[in-house]
Amino acid sequence: MKLRHIAAIGTAISLSLAASSSWAVSYTVLGHSSNGAGNTADVFAGSYGGYTPAGASWTAFVMEDGSSAPVVTPPPGSSPDNFLSPFANTDLENKQSYFSVGGSDGENGGQSTVATLNFSDPLQDSFGFLWGSIDSYNSMEFTMGDNSVHTFTGTDIADFLNAEYSLGLTANNGNYDYVALLSFTGFDQYDGLTKIVFRSSQSAFEFGLAPIPLPASVLFLFGGLGGLGGLRLLSRRSRTATA
Repeated sequence: MKLRHIAAIGTAISLSLAASSSWAVSYTVLGHSSNGAGNTADVFAGSYGGYTPAGASWTAFVMEDGSSAPVVTPPPGSSPDNFLSPFANTDLENKQSYFSVGGSDGENGGQSTVATLNFSDPLQDSFGFLWGSIDSYNSMEFTMGDNSVHTFTGTDIADFLNAEYSLGLTANNGNYDYVALLSFTGFDQYDGLTKIVFRSSQSAFEFGLAPIPLPASVLFLFGGLGGLGGLRLLSRRSRTATA
């Protein structure tokens, strides 16, 4: 399937995920693109990569090399059947590091089936996230305090992109071959965000993080002035899912 090449730099759309505890985590789509030819991830998220945010640390399991972070350090930026760089088909593919969870035989990374990002000081503001090569078998679990707030998958992101942008994304063996830059917020409730668990049942869950968590107001700058118009659409475009 030939995917449409789109970079929604000027649009900000949110989806609220309300848990039964009444806690809510919201994400805003700051940019999106095909992961194939014409990928624009290097433009809207060039500062994201295999960076552990300040004040955070990794707990990873089944790491073949014994390291604590499931980071891919290119070259190579991509390895067939193991991991695909969020920056594939861009000038950053073989230059920019990123994280890969779920591969069992990946070179230079992707050896972890589960990886947890722990915040020593609970995150209260926002969390920037570049989701590369979105797959149906990828999942993220957000925890506030000792309570799991919500778990959602790559299919959740793809379905939202399809609903908002009429992309017609379909999964080929679970892979949507798409990239999205997201900003997660809502952590100021109760104890803040304490950890995120990344899982993938197959190779692989690829993503990039910023070295320093940025305030939501700064993240919205990725959307340019057009993001302000997107904010005005939240009341009619927001969706709620109950965990």
